[in-house]
Amino acid sequence: MGKAGDKAAVDALIERLQSQYEAREIRTEAAKGLGLLRDTRAVEHLRCVASDTKEAREVRLASIGALGRMGDTDGLIVNLKADDIFVRRQAVEALGACRDKRAADVLHVALADNDTKVRSAAAAALGRSGAVSSCNALVPLLQDEDYEVVCAAAASLLQLGDSRGSERISESLKDDPRCFMQGKCAAIALVKIDDKRGAEYLRRHLNGIEFSERRSVVDSLRGVATPAAVSVLRDCLYDRDPAIVARAGEALKEMHGLRVRYILWRKGTFADTATVERLARDFDRLRTASVNPAGGPVISLLNKEERRIRQEAQSALSDPDERLARELVDLLGTSTIEGGPSHDEAYRRVRSIGEELNATGGVRRMQSVGYRVAALGGPGRLLESAWHGIGEWLE
Repeated sequence: MGKAGDKAAVDALIERLQSQYEAREIRTEAAKGLGLLRDTRAVEHLRCVASDTKEAREVRLASIGALGRMGDTDGLIVNLKADDIFVRRQAVEALGACRDKRAADVLHVALADNDTKVRSAAAAALGRSGAVSSCNALVPLLQDEDYEVVCAAAASLLQLGDSRGSERISESLKDDPRCFMQGKCAAIALVKIDDKRGAEYLRRHLNGIEFSERRSVVDSLRGVATPAAVSVLRDCLYDRDPAIVARAGEALKEMHGLRVRYILWRKGTFADTATVERLARDFDRLRTASVNPAGGPVISLLNKEERRIRQEAQSALSDPDERLARELVDLLGTSTIEGGPSHDEAYRRVRSIGEELNATGGVRRMQSVGYRVAALGGPGRLLESAWHGIGEWLE
């Protein structure tokens, strides 16, 4: 639409924002655009929309986000008293990015909000603000009734250089399945401040938790652009459920300045065709989007060793691996293996080959033969399922 100082662009966006005849989506994007342009002429208009209780929530939230980008502390403070808890949360998060001393003072008040999400957001925002003077205000939250608030406060204390949050974080990161909910809260709080301990904890547990919990992890990291968060979302692109893969891809795609190359082989396994096609289309749109120029960082899901294995598998392997790959193609092509019943002879033979490969060469040899099966036109999704649980191989 334009750039900072472009009066025509700012005027056009203000007009869209104020027009009650425009679709809600258009007005939301207009508010976001004004935040990106950071032109002070838009401040009053954004304040009016942000504090209008009759306004659509999406438009209000976008206007508050824009005020945060512009550092308008006064406009944000007003919305801390809103009845809508989503508006209060957005105002708290935006204040955390303001380098205004008043912001820290106001966030201290938000620590006592009756909504746990607001208290959690205020604690996290104080950590991001760098206000060391806030440490004493955060300490009482270590005893909060809500564990998400406790973890946000502990992580912010660590971020501000105060060790009083260390004990609560450490006791939460125990590898006990019965305490996963607490561990997840602590890990996500750490990931948000780019502490690698959080990412390592989530990686250890992602494959063993239910779909709803994996989805919750992805949703909690949306918009968190720390390297630790990116690494966890990248691992979620390896998930066995296409819905999690797509969700993680969307989260990565939303991050400003980040291009994602969707390579859907994960540890030598295969993604379903529909997901591949959808994410390929998403990447094509992302690559050409004007708001995200080409040349940004690219995440590749294959490390150097995996790329080498895949490349070598495009040509015939040495015996006995080539012979085993061709046998697998024949076995996987039989209709009786569909679903993988344990009593099926073909299924047992596929499992036996996987165990033999794992025993003699580990997951790397399994990857090599798996890539070769795909290169020969075999149904790789069935192989992924049949080999699940052998060594380090995960479906």
